Amino acid sequence: MLKCHSNEQLPTILYADCPTSVNIAPSTSAVFMVGDQLGCMSNGHPVNLSWTDTTGAFVATGNTTTVPAGEFHYFCTAVGTAGSPCIARANISGFGLG
Repeated sequence: MLKCHSNEQLPTILYADCPTSVNIAPSTSAVFMVGDQLGCMSNGHPVNLSWTDTTGAFVATGNTTTVPAGEFHYFCTAVGTAGSPCIARANISGFGLG
């Protein structure tokens, strides 16, 4: 027979890697210079970061990408790398001059 005591601490599994928010910086401008860096940060750790356009086409892997010439619409996606899969995403649109 198993005995359970009310003061026993049972382990709780927390997925600290699960990102719940993603931020892109700078986020205040709609007009950029070609080659400017966009940075992506997430509160999950560790996470894999990737950049795609609105069609889902790959743009870059990692926390930065560069602004292209002309209009762009990018998503930065953070995916937790341990525990259950979890995803958070942010987007940015703008225009690259130059």
